[in-house]
Amino acid sequence: MTRLRKLSLFAQSAALFVALVLALQILTLVAYYLLVGKPLVRASVLDFSALISLSAETWASLPAASRPALIESVRAQHRLDMAPAKGELVGKTSLLPYISMLETALSERAGQTVQVRICADRPDCYVTDLPTAKGSLRFRFSRERFSTNPLLAVLMGFVFSVIIAIGGAWYLARFLSRPLTRLAAATGKLSQGDMSIQLSENGPRELARLAGDFNRMTQRLHELLNNRAIVLAGVSHDLRTPIARMRMALEIARREADPALWSQMERYLEDMNQLIGQFLDYSRGIRNEPDTEFDVAARLRELTAALASGLITVNAPQRCIAKLPAVPFARVLQNLLQNALRYGAGGVVEVSLEKISDKLLIEVKDAGPGIPATARAEIFKPFVQLDTHEAGLGGAGLGLAIVNQICATYGWEVKLFSRMGGGTVVRLTITVEK
Repeated sequence: MTRLRKLSLFAQSAALFVALVLALQILTLVAYYLLVGKPLVRASVLDFSALISLSAETWASLPAASRPALIESVRAQHRLDMAPAKGELVGKTSLLPYISMLETALSERAGQTVQVRICADRPDCYVTDLPTAKGSLRFRFSRERFSTNPLLAVLMGFVFSVIIAIGGAWYLARFLSRPLTRLAAATGKLSQGDMSIQLSENGPRELARLAGDFNRMTQRLHELLNNRAIVLAGVSHDLRTPIARMRMALEIARREADPALWSQMERYLEDMNQLIGQFLDYSRGIRNEPDTEFDVAARLRELTAALASGLITVNAPQRCIAKLPAVPFARVLQNLLQNALRYGAGGVVEVSLEKISDKLLIEVKDAGPGIPATARAEIFKPFVQLDTHEAGLGGAGLGLAIVNQICATYGWEVKLFSRMGGGTVVRLTITVEK
């Protein structure tokens, strides 16, 4: 079994096809022999034994002068030689099933044991003595009269089947190995860092789906590596400002011990900690988490209360039980709320929750400057911060990127709309079990 697994796809397919064809032939031959061959052979034996018996009875009933004519007629019409038996019957015993069945049939008709032997002078003919009222008659007949060659037929069928099986295995292996070879080559290039290769999504459904999955995996891996590179660049860029401020504060602190400077340095450290936390949240990616059943409305109120802001109003039912990943849901909602507070121009942020059939609809509305329709797709990319946002608000531009990453993982939908009277509406749609 281990050796078979090490063979090529063609060799494995050919071996499997040959084994299946051989097993099918054996079963077919057994069924044919039992249901067709054996009844036909038995009918042929009975007819031939009846012909021999009838010829013997007719010979015994005719006068001596008419018997030569009968012998010639039987030889010409039935290829059966007969003559009065002289001496004992000699010859080897035949192992053919036909001869064994003929012996049995003749013995039943004669009422005594009748033997059929291979001719001593010719291996391709048979001889038997049949008793009559006027003495025993010796019958000789050629093997060609009844002979078939089942072994040759089986051998020829096996040879043809093997040829067809090998041809089919070659075609199947060639048909399957081409896309698999391309996939192996593409995987090798991918392992070397080349992510530009794209496989053709044609052919059988399973292979086309495999090629599509590989292309999507390559694209996501390319995006992931790009995002990681952007994160590293963002870390070095966004941490420079608080580090520079820390250095300035330390220089000033060397000259004068102002408590306000220490407060500033603590704030800078906190900004750095928040930036690093966002970088880590985004760079470690998303892992699928199992669904848990919990009260979404209560979790929403907990998150808004944790922000310790009086600028958030919640419009949600008293209870809303749903089954979904709790931690990713909390991360998405927390990022949306923080983003709305940061860029909401100090206005009230309105949060609403509604469950319609199997969908949860959550809307976060801020009173900020809004997001142009042309920039709504770009805002979900990492480190994108629009010019409409006021300067000095902080952040690394990763909040909505993290939201988009989580939603793509779990099949949730997040969209941005303009709010009547100014501001932005973020709508989160989650499909849950009913």
